[in-house]
Amino acid sequence: MWKTLLSTVLVIALTGAAAVRAGEDHDRARAALRAGEVVPLRDILAVVEQEFRGEMLEIELDEKRRRFVYEVKLLTPDGSIIELYYDARTKALLKTEGRGVEDARR
Repeated sequence: MWKTLLSTVLVIALTGAAAVRAGEDHDRARAALRAGEVVPLRDILAVVEQEFRGEMLEIELDEKRRRFVYEVKLLTPDGSIIELYYDARTKALLKTEGRGVEDARR
């Protein structure tokens, strides 16, 4: 799981213009963490692992409608890709997308 996450981060870091944007996003994410607007990524990872079965493919922190949201792409045991949206401050699951969400729940 961590290898997949690390490889995703490396791909982002190695792309020219995306690296600049990723740096700006990183600074904004750190500021939000310090301000208590978001929980650490490890907290969201723990929630996802408790609630769903599968391999995490990608995790993004986005700001939507003035709130931060962790978007998680998960490869389920049956081979489906689902997307999970968590409130980055409360860790509440906001929305799910994709086939196999219910089958992937623990």
